[in-house]
Amino acid sequence: MKFVFTGCVGSGKTEAIKTVSDIPVISTEAIPTDYLSKKTTTVALDYGELHLSKNNKLELYGTPGQRRFSYMWEILSKGASGFIILVNHQRENPLDDLDMYLENFSKYINNNLVVGITHTEDVIRITKELTMYSEHLKKYNFSAAVLPVDARRACNVITLLQALTLSIEEKL
Repeated sequence: MKFVFTGCVGSGKTEAIKTVSDIPVISTEAIPTDYLSKKTTTVALDYGELHLSKNNKLELYGTPGQRRFSYMWEILSKGASGFIILVNHQRENPLDDLDMYLENFSKYINNNLVVGITHTEDVIRITKELTMYSEHLKKYNFSAAVLPVDARRACNVITLLQALTLSIEEKL
């Protein structure tokens, strides 16, 4: 299966893939010219694999977060089994970020979606706020798991992947 991680710059896409990949991640990081608080940013894709068994693996693709690389969004979305949108909760307008990715990926998502909320300092507080994101998804007629995630923790990323896999299996 092919899963695509997308979201704004700094939401944790590259880190999430690196955290769970069983192979060295193929990454296209470059020094940003328009975003100063990050040393590098993805300009084409990230690719990793998670081996589930000898003959079964998840292909993990990460998109660039910047709109100017959106041509890669379409390329990476083709043939995707599911999508994980990572939302940086500390950004000024995280729901606007979510909107941008839902609007740009909606023709590919097919309700095979999980939303991961990153950069949360207080897990108890964010648990109450997760409802805000779930309600926002209804605007697009999407029903998806919304989970807090630390992209540096394998157990968190695995939980996102499991939620997405279960969502896909329920539809089969």
